Amino acid sequence: SGIIYIIKKLGKLLWKRITIFAPVYDEQEVTMAEFEVTPNGRITEEPDIQEYIPPCMHFAVVICFDEDVSFAKIDTTIGVNATNTLQYHLTRINPFTQRHNPGYWEYEMKVIRSESCSNLLDQIHSFLLQYGVGIKHVLNYYVTSKLIVRIFLDICQPNTFPDITIGKNLMKVIFSLGGSLDIVISEDFTTSN
Repeated sequence: SGIIYIIKKLGKLLWKRITIFAPVYDEQEVTMAEFEVTPNGRITEEPDIQEYIPPCMHFAVVICFDEDVSFAKIDTTIGVNATNTLQYHLTRINPFTQRHNPGYWEYEMKVIRSESCSNLLDQIHSFLLQYGVGIKHVLNYYVTSKLIVRIFLDICQPNTFPDITIGKNLMKVIFSLGGSLDIVISEDFTTSN
């Protein structure tokens, strides 16, 4: 097929043994295949065809506290119930600072599979626009609190890293709330779920 021809030409061009992960199209189904190409353009092994698994992704909005707080009051103020909470006095002692790690209020979205982060970034932007006023009230009331928006990406196969383009409008909303953006990436090629 066309992809085999391109892989052979690439092997000749680079003049060394290379391993390539490439998409293979078969009756409207896309799979990833691993090819090993010698300098003379010969494919040394039959392609090891794997089912294509798009990356998993989700986000969490976290407010950290250096004091115990009323999570019920925070849920009411923001207008959405947290998915995870932990009071300050229940956190572990940090060995470097000899103080408790922050307590937190966290709202996590469900995991989605996608080749692009655009839908996820739109969800974050919509969430912050919808609940931003309540979040700002909480941050102003608890002076030592901090807002963190976290994006979690779980890459399940080699060479399937999604496109991440964070728009100016999303960053303006995060910064207007005094927050920061973390991107947490894990690459676990041993599991497929």
